[in-house]
Amino acid sequence: MDDEIGEDPVILPKTKLNFKIFYPKENQGHCFGINSIAIRDRSNTIYSAGRDSSIQIWDLKEKEGKFEGKGILGSHTHWVNDIALVGQHQENLVSCSSDCTIKIWNLDEKKHEESDSVENSVQNRSESTEKKSSSETTLRKYHVDYVKSLAYAHKKSAIFSAGLDSNIYLWDIQKGFIPILHIAFPSNKKKSIYCLSTNETGNLLLSGSSERILSVWDIRSNSHEKIMKLKGHSDNIKACILSADSEKCLTCSADSTVKLWDLKQQRCVNTFDMHSDSVWTLHVDDLNEFSTFYSAGKDLQIFKSDLKDFSSELIANTSHPVLKMTGHDDSLYFSSTSSSIKKLQLKRGGERGEDEGEEKVSIVQFEDSLDKGGIIQHHILNNKRKIMTKDERGNVDLWDIYNFKREKSFGQINFEEKSKELFEETQVPNWFSVDTTTGGLVITLEYPQCFSGDVHLNDIDPEAPLDKRVNLGHKVLKTLFTPWMENRVKKGEKSVEETEESTAEDKEKVEEKEEEKEGEKKEEKREECVEVIIADSRFGASLTKKIYGDYPTDNIRDLSSRQVPIWISDAVLKDKFPPNKNNTLPFVLQSGNEKQIPSLSAKESKLTSPRLFRISKIVDFLAKKLDLKPITFKGNKVEPSDYVQISCNGKVLNPTMTMGTIKAFIWKSGEEMMLKYQINPSYT
Repeated sequence: MDDEIGEDPVILPKTKLNFKIFYPKENQGHCFGINSIAIRDRSNTIYSAGRDSSIQIWDLKEKEGKFEGKGILGSHTHWVNDIALVGQHQENLVSCSSDCTIKIWNLDEKKHEESDSVENSVQNRSESTEKKSSSETTLRKYHVDYVKSLAYAHKKSAIFSAGLDSNIYLWDIQKGFIPILHIAFPSNKKKSIYCLSTNETGNLLLSGSSERILSVWDIRSNSHEKIMKLKGHSDNIKACILSADSEKCLTCSADSTVKLWDLKQQRCVNTFDMHSDSVWTLHVDDLNEFSTFYSAGKDLQIFKSDLKDFSSELIANTSHPVLKMTGHDDSLYFSSTSSSIKKLQLKRGGERGEDEGEEKVSIVQFEDSLDKGGIIQHHILNNKRKIMTKDERGNVDLWDIYNFKREKSFGQINFEEKSKELFEETQVPNWFSVDTTTGGLVITLEYPQCFSGDVHLNDIDPEAPLDKRVNLGHKVLKTLFTPWMENRVKKGEKSVEETEESTAEDKEKVEEKEEEKEGEKKEEKREECVEVIIADSRFGASLTKKIYGDYPTDNIRDLSSRQVPIWISDAVLKDKFPPNKNNTLPFVLQSGNEKQIPSLSAKESKLTSPRLFRISKIVDFLAKKLDLKPITFKGNKVEPSDYVQISCNGKVLNPTMTMGTIKAFIWKSGEEMMLKYQINPSYT
């Protein structure tokens, strides 16, 4: 488990479980936009922070128009919004995320050796994860909303963080990333902070927010007070850059402008209005000279501007809105809402007889690394076991979350038409929620709703007994945590209460499971793995992250008892979970033809039944109450279960149909259902 600064998981008031199916052998690459990039000169490496929650590593030297993947550093549980390289030798990478956490990664070069191929580098991800306990630290509990920006003061050896909760923290790197400063806006003036910038000493801090004001903070003063508020933008400030001498700064905004500010005079010196839409990112090559800057954003254009004569020049058109830019040597690297990093090569003058000072621009385009983009649309089928998804590139897939696999890929087809084709008339309560914010299919189970999905087992397995039922949430938890339970029993890791109550039972279950494994699964190892995250329900921060499947490290079997919430351990070890409430439905039984089958008494005709009660059971009830006998038809004996027909709203009901399905799709009313029975016309 990673080092933690914050609350102990076991004392958190409420937790939830997220799981995501992934395929380890798929090529490295982001599946959604890249919010931030950072270049480490020492290792000739570029790091990318994605909206798919991952931080990935690339060789700065492109090969055949592509960056070669060097591995995956790790991941958050939501968008990674910003990253920064810190330390004397850039030995640490700090990341902040919409999961409300900040992570510090120790960049041990041995863990990210260059691979011969992209596929190999991803398969080596387990090596990177193996030493996670010594390479990753998580800061949680402090920010309580999305953490959007970081600002590093290398002479102070400290880094600022801020986000949508209006809180600014300063973290001391040398002392183990402890918070040494907290700036909080008054509760009546809380505004989301989107960007930060500071100088080398960390004495001055800029923050841009949704109140359209650039705040300037004096960190040296005892009160850490705001010394000025610069007004002028008419929309959210998205990025800011402070000059090395702390006398000037740049801001860009969703109002489509870039502004140059003189901090001594506390005024706007110039407004650049060359963009036609929101400006999201800025880059200055030399903070000491502060003479030239680059700007880009939503309008698919990159401009180079002069801070002396205030001229601007369009130097590139992009295919997607630009999210981040950074410079290296004579090149500008930028990321966008697509899943790729691109390089803008700036050829300086003086080469091949060109005039001194002349600059030419060429763009090296890089293909997206994945064959599939992130998921942008999903549809939960009525059986509440399967989900259809559509990715950015139009590929439609069918996922089976009950069996943790991608069941089928349909290719680029019409999503709506396929949804209609897969429609089935069945009703199962919602027992999970789906989140595709990070481009993957993330399933969330929360107590007690996750135990709402009771179904008949033979709806899943036609060979199962008709009357056997299964709770989908319970079954999913049992499957995911079986390796943990088996490992726990083998180690003898039991509390006194559990030892008295269930040791023999658990051992029996383990033995049965082992027999099943030996008897039924001599098949190929499953390709899928499942990332299982136990998270804080309050703001989504990950408490524990493990893998279920054929994965060598960080496996779910290695969880300690303290890391598993009580509601999960009770369900897995003791089969203990809350019963479904409001699970009965009122209905009335009426004879459709009293000459054929008599009516029930007024009292007997008003009934209630469980949601899962099948029509066949109601026929059995009628046969018993009315003492119905077999009839002879064409010389054959026909039982009541075959000749009694029940209908609702004029529609004949299938004997396997449940009362919940009838209520949802046929009756469609808040009143008690009216069911009519008669002899099937085929037998009259």
